[in-house]
Amino acid sequence: MDDIADAAGAVATAVFALGYLPMIARALRTRDLTSNSRANLVLTNTGNALQTCYVVLNLPLGPIWLLNGVNVAVWALMLGLHLRHGSPRPDDELCRASTVNKSIDERPKDPRVV
Repeated sequence: MDDIADAAGAVATAVFALGYLPMIARALRTRDLTSNSRANLVLTNTGNALQTCYVVLNLPLGPIWLLNGVNVAVWALMLGLHLRHGSPRPDDELCRASTVNKSIDERPKDPRVV
């Protein structure tokens, strides 16, 4: 029975890790973390820290340790990116360009581009 539980835990860890990949790739590619609030990221990381204490103190080495490690790494990365890049401010050029529907001809020309 332990072998089945370990296999299920390993598969669950792989599924969770694969499920995080699109979110991580988008965050790293765009640096846009507006879909995550800072409060959510702080609470998630706090929960992960408490969960880590539970895992380390009570559970034998196994797939749950890997799953916990993946969770901690992903959400710590997301919080770090959010703290570094933050949310776009309303006065950012990219934010204005996305909220105001301008055609390419209406945008100011860059004098450095010939």
